Order: sequence, then structure tokens, then C-alpha cells
Amino acid sequence: SGGTGNGVFNQAKDIKQNDPEREIWVIGVDRDQHEEGQIDDNNVTLTSMIKRVDVAVQEVSELLVSDEFPGGEQIEFGIEEEGIAIAETNTEAMTEDIINAVNDWKEKILNGEIEVPQTREELAAFEEAL
Repeated sequence: SGGTGNGVFNQAKDIKQNDPEREIWVIGVDRDQHEEGQIDDNNVTLTSMIKRVDVAVQEVSELLVSDEFPGGEQIEFGIEEEGIAIAETNTEAMTEDIINAVNDWKEKILNGEIEVPQTREELAAFEEAL
């Protein structure tokens, strides 16, 4: 659905060009899309969730070369495997406080203090506990 993401950026940029005072944001996905949101002196990219495909390709390649490739199995690349990241290129929006908060949550997930919900039911229970 890459075309959908492109459409969101195009629409947000059109809206911002026609109404420069309007607050409108897009969150990029898969890679840092900060440059994609640039319009003159404005940028509509709040941040981007980065899918670290490079990490996954490297790991799977190493498994293949070492003859340990787990054919037919699903391999997940999350925080622990450094398979995801958050872009920090929007220095106006990604303040030190926000980066610290993200890192705090990341640490709580990694040390087992917080278990990330996997279903809608788990999410509802998680939200109630907050």
C-alpha cells in the first residue's frame, strides 16, 4: 500500500500549501520520511516509524550462510532485535522529553516490566490498567 502513503503525504502537503497556518501532520512508515513532508519552510512529517529491513536482511542472510536458516518458520524483528526504530529528524517535534519518554517505554518493554498487547482484548485490559 505504498501508494496510499504517498497519497497521504501529497494531500497533507496540498492542505498546508493552501492554508499555511493549518496544523496538519503525517506519520511516516517503513523509513524516515521527513524529507518527503518538506514544503518550503514547513514540514508535515511529525515522525516516522522505521522498519529496519536492513537488520532483518542481514540476520536472515547470516542464518542462511551458516546453514541455520529456519525454513518455514516466522521470524519476528521487534525492539529487542533492533528491527524497529523511531525517526528523530524532526527536531522541532521530537523534543528531548519525547525521546526520553520513548526510551523509557522501550526499556520497560525490554526488561519485561510492560508486556506489549497482542490482541484487542489485551489492549483494552492494558488501557484500563493505565
